Amino acid sequence: MVIGLCSVFHCGAGLTTGETSVISGFVYVHSSNHGMKRGEFIENQPNVLEPIRLGDDVWVGGHASSQAGVTIGCGAVVGSKAVVHRDVAPYAVVAGVPAEQKGERN
Repeated sequence: MVIGLCSVFHCGAGLTTGETSVISGFVYVHSSNHGMKRGEFIENQPNVLEPIRLGDDVWVGGHASSQAGVTIGCGAVVGSKAVVHRDVAPYAVVAGVPAEQKGERN
């Protein structure tokens, strides 16, 4: 696995990574989030912890981020600056904010 310069992994809920994946520089992986119930102050709500899973042969482009509970399937590509907020299918190519599938690897 290759991890680029200045990437941040805040993974209190766990991070599982496959082999031969490439995580470019300045990527942000975060496995927790604040609760967001209406009528309660955010600071008083518990953190929601959900592990993140990266399959084998995944490429995450620079400045991309991944939110809690996401699985990025084997062979997937995450475009630069994408925000992954739901699972990415194996061999999918995703990009954008929020990340959407744009194609598949050949």
